[in-house]
Amino acid sequence: MNLKIVRRSNPRVLLREHTRTDLDTLTRIWCDPTVTRHLATETLSPSEAGEKLDDILADVSRRPRIRHQLAVVRRSDDAVIGTCGLDAEDTAGYVHSCALIPDTRHQGLAVDALELLVGIAFDELGLHRVWCGTNGDNTAPQRVLLGAGFRRTGRVEDHYFKQGRWWDVEEFTLTAHEWRTRTDARPA
Repeated sequence: MNLKIVRRSNPRVLLREHTRTDLDTLTRIWCDPTVTRHLATETLSPSEAGEKLDDILADVSRRPRIRHQLAVVRRSDDAVIGTCGLDAEDTAGYVHSCALIPDTRHQGLAVDALELLVGIAFDELGLHRVWCGTNGDNTAPQRVLLGAGFRRTGRVEDHYFKQGRWWDVEEFTLTAHEWRTRTDARPA
């Protein structure tokens, strides 16, 4: 069920394992409060971003491998533009992040990355269900999830505390059957 090396692409985006050379992009994401304001985690310092990357690199060799945090690469210029992650245990997976650098937003690249990540979850990891939670006030990732085939399944009030307040989370789910029905319906 666990993959050694993850790599999956479509015409616009490639998902691959992170490397040490991704640190500059990851620092731009994890250390920017405008990017992290809607994430459940706090904004990191550059040294904390390096430590987080060290943890991600170590995850690749863990068995069983639970965390799959992958680089999002724009294929037109091979630039690393983001990161997305999935935790997989037993038959379910949790998409815990899909964050891109600000100047790549509103181009459909997050939907592309999420569809590739879900493809890994169902086609390669053999999961039955994938779910995700988003900040209830942030509609952009909710549109991304809906665009990738997820359906809204509920709202959890006061799910996490950040920036001096409690935040609600909108939950979204996609099953392997829904994924296969969706991908089978696409034109070749």
